[in-house]
Amino acid sequence: MTQADLAKGLFDRSYISQIESGVVVPPLSTLKVLSERLHVPLGEIVDADHSEKAALVRHGHKLRSEGKKAGGPDQLYLAWELFMEGQAANSDLLGAARDFLSIETGTERALYVLQRSALRLIQSENIGTDDLTLLIQLGNAYFTLSRFLDALAVYETVLEFNPEPATRLRALGNMGSTLYLLNRHEQAFELYTTALELAEQTNNVEMMARCHHGLGIVARALGDLERAHHHTVISAMFYQGIDEMRGFGAKQNLGVILREQEKYSVAEPYLNECLEAYRSRGHFALAASVLEELARLQLARGLAQEALSLCHDGIDYIFRTDDVKQLVRLLYLKATILCVLENSQEAGKSERMAEFLAKALRITVVK
Repeated sequence: MTQADLAKGLFDRSYISQIESGVVVPPLSTLKVLSERLHVPLGEIVDADHSEKAALVRHGHKLRSEGKKAGGPDQLYLAWELFMEGQAANSDLLGAARDFLSIETGTERALYVLQRSALRLIQSENIGTDDLTLLIQLGNAYFTLSRFLDALAVYETVLEFNPEPATRLRALGNMGSTLYLLNRHEQAFELYTTALELAEQTNNVEMMARCHHGLGIVARALGDLERAHHHTVISAMFYQGIDEMRGFGAKQNLGVILREQEKYSVAEPYLNECLEAYRSRGHFALAASVLEELARLQLARGLAQEALSLCHDGIDYIFRTDDVKQLVRLLYLKATILCVLENSQEAGKSERMAEFLAKALRITVVK
């Protein structure tokens, strides 16, 4: 069979030539098609000297080694595919998964690798700390995709394996964040409290900071601003020298809490510090979120024109990002400010634009 015959209807002839010469590494789906057209077992295409599964695993090891050296996600993904198909040992399969995920995250195939690897992992008898870390990665991927119930189920599965304290802390903390976004605030507060106790017992300062931060956010959602202030101040102190960006996040939350407590002159410096930090680092979406809070602060002071100017600054920053949800929030706020300024026509335009974007992109925003 010629290269043209082999490629007919599916590939360019040059692609077959590149495969034969080793210039490209075809995905497993392509190898299966070629095996069918050649009427030979898949294992013979990959490595004629071994049984099909053994050949797949053998070739997987080769690709994994090449992918690690070259930093190539495609080779590492194919290695993982070959290990799956060849029913390689868990250590090989999960190792290839970790290698691939260290390079590629946030894609559909990264989620697929996490899902399939997690299923294989749960079916096995011996699960180590590194393996549970992979499960947490899956939970985090679901969390990023706003699949909060799926994320919660994964974190709960991690806890069922009675992990060592550091892994248990990560799962508990992530569950607290997930429950908060599911509006299950009482449960979130309980989870964060449990996690904080464990963090204190193990002297895990980073997790103590995260837990106090989470408790502050949840306490604010529950309307307990005094408790929210208490936990947020502590988290900001713990973050110093540990996690600068989370520290600014805590200070921003502190500014919001103080604004809601009507302590405007105390809140403003915290928010301005965060604004400058985010702006200087190019984090324009975060800078826009601070400008929103500063606009709300000025509006609460009765300075609607100043609030509108800050709102416009925030919208300008958002156009440098892809954070449509923050844009919707700012447009709703702009409409509110324009109503205060008795400009009902422009207020209506801003609100309609916000509603259009929210509906088109299925975004839920609290006005």
